[in-house]
Amino acid sequence: MENDNPEEKTFSIDHILTNENLNNLYRLEWNRRISLLYGLLNETNKIPQKLFFGDIDGDVLFRELKAMFPTAFVHYNEVNHESEAGEKKAFLFVIRNDLIVHFENSQHAHDVGVIMYSVLEDEALLEHFKILINSCRKRKEDKNCFYLLTSPPYGLELKRIEIVIQKFDLSLHYNDDFVEFNDHLVRSVTSEKRVGKIVLMNGLYGTGKTFYIRHLIATLKLEIIYLTSSMAAHLGQPELTEMLLQHDGEKAIVIEDAELLISRRNEGNSSIVSSILNLSDGILGDALKVKLIIITSNSKLQDIDPAVLRKGRLLVNYEFGKLKRDKAQKLSDSLGYKTAIVEDLTLAEIYNQEAPGVILKQEKLGFNLS
Repeated sequence: MENDNPEEKTFSIDHILTNENLNNLYRLEWNRRISLLYGLLNETNKIPQKLFFGDIDGDVLFRELKAMFPTAFVHYNEVNHESEAGEKKAFLFVIRNDLIVHFENSQHAHDVGVIMYSVLEDEALLEHFKILINSCRKRKEDKNCFYLLTSPPYGLELKRIEIVIQKFDLSLHYNDDFVEFNDHLVRSVTSEKRVGKIVLMNGLYGTGKTFYIRHLIATLKLEIIYLTSSMAAHLGQPELTEMLLQHDGEKAIVIEDAELLISRRNEGNSSIVSSILNLSDGILGDALKVKLIIITSNSKLQDIDPAVLRKGRLLVNYEFGKLKRDKAQKLSDSLGYKTAIVEDLTLAEIYNQEAPGVILKQEKLGFNLS
């Protein structure tokens, strides 16, 4: 009886190129397919290497690879699976028995690919691959975007995220000392005499730290690499380092809600702190073209690891607080509210005055008629 399970089919580099085996290969999900191809290269008794890439224009990459390797075996797969929403596009280049390039754009793998090789003595060829991949990235300079580090089943991915950012008046949203902080940060990006890379923004929830980061995404001429606190553990790991090298522009790394990551080292977080420090003043940070490391935290300054605050590492620190009463009143008025503000407020409280659970103290004017 014929076995219809594609995962139990037998494959090898030599006979994978038949139509039947290729069809079985493409029936596998992306991560299982990569594991299978990786295993085939592993049969050479030399540990294979994997170089993942994402945010690629697959059509451009296909044309460039065809021109670069005209004698390579190529299989292009473009089908509409009933089990998937929309079209799946994938291609496989077998350049030689120890060098494979695979790309897919589908519901499960969005514009991602991998180069797998068991032996690649020609370092110049590998560097050429990296340059080629970078030249095929999707670029939309008219859009505000950042790169979010994610961990899909096949490995790490820097996923391009486009966001809509409306312009706003910094002086209206923050206290008077904020303008000096912002000017110093922006000037430091282009300054040759800048000392330190860490920008520490700590303070209460709802005081505008994330709001300000959205502003920086729109104004800084840097690639913004965004890490959630749970993904920051990948800092310093080879796979992420390789991905950051592929993004050859100057970068700002953003780590939000990092209070547990940068607390004093007796909390068991020394490896993450060390990775942050290496990026801030080490050779690695220079090699990756990291200009800023922007860290947000809700911790008090005295609870933060002193190594993060050391001169030469810390570029600037700003403690976000509630907006002073008179400024809170101006912002509330500009948003169309008729509230008489009588105390300092967070931006979250001002913007969400009509939300359930938000109670503001108000001056009582005239009679209270019910």
